[in-house]
Amino acid sequence: MNESLPVAIIGAGRIGRQHAKWYQAAGCRVVGFLGSSEESVGRTQAALHEMLGVTIPGYTDFERLISETRPVAVSVCSPHALHCQHVLQAVDAGVAILCEKPLAWDEEKPLAEILLDARRMVAAAEKKQVLLAMNAQYVAGLPAYMEWYAQVRGPLDRPSRYEAVMQSRGRGGGAEYRDIWIDLGSHPLSLIVKWSPGVHIEPGSIHCVLRRKEVVADFRCVAANGNVCDCSIRLGNVPEGKLERRFGVNGFLLDYEGRNNPEGVFHTYLSHGGEEREYPDLLLMSIEAFVRAVRGEGEPLISGAEGLRNLELQVEILEHAVVEQGAAD
Repeated sequence: MNESLPVAIIGAGRIGRQHAKWYQAAGCRVVGFLGSSEESVGRTQAALHEMLGVTIPGYTDFERLISETRPVAVSVCSPHALHCQHVLQAVDAGVAILCEKPLAWDEEKPLAEILLDARRMVAAAEKKQVLLAMNAQYVAGLPAYMEWYAQVRGPLDRPSRYEAVMQSRGRGGGAEYRDIWIDLGSHPLSLIVKWSPGVHIEPGSIHCVLRRKEVVADFRCVAANGNVCDCSIRLGNVPEGKLERRFGVNGFLLDYEGRNNPEGVFHTYLSHGGEEREYPDLLLMSIEAFVRAVRGEGEPLISGAEGLRNLELQVEILEHAVVEQGAAD
């Protein structure tokens, strides 16, 4: 790469530390991070030092972080409810932004207001011509999926059925009902937005059930080119045991697992029919694409506009969701 890119992490908790690790692997300099308190800054600084081998300055004031460390890009990994505030601050500062999914979500606000926040974020970035991207890293696996699909079935013409199963530990094992959809829904929807550009959901087709540890969403989506695709998403919170994660179209599904390779580096493993293939971590690939976009060498995996469409679908499906009778007991 060219000159090392200075980046900052807004909210360097669990996912923020992973962003920092992969920025360093991508040849960037992590010049600072934002924490919520002096205590959290101290803990995070120690964790980052152990992970990266360098001491990274921590701040509790956004403007001071930007003025003193002068990053050209930031990752917004703060709690969902702070995404809008931090993205707008970054836009005002003129720095490129990779925002964690969902683009915006404040559980204290009505769904309509959440969408207004996200639209403000995208409009502000467009007005100031600041790069805004969203991270939902499963999109990074699409080239591998398309290659594998073509090898087995030939080139993919049109997807007629989309399926995704995605489970996580979720908030320390405590995610339930709509929280599961908020935490995980962006991932499968990001694939739909990529597979079906200009997508909308066919009116009356949504059937979404919220259970205590599982969300099931079935609906029909229509792409801008008129292609119709039946979609089935199953999300779950599994406190222990093996996680199920798979996705694909037209009955051709790949299983996903993330784990360390023999050298101790976290990698992505996709499998089908007893065969397993190794790839770089999907988050690393998402960050590398973002870094190239910041340098003017390509596009991010998910633009701000695509992140907004993702959120609009997520909200629309949730608006039609029902809690399964007896599931709240």
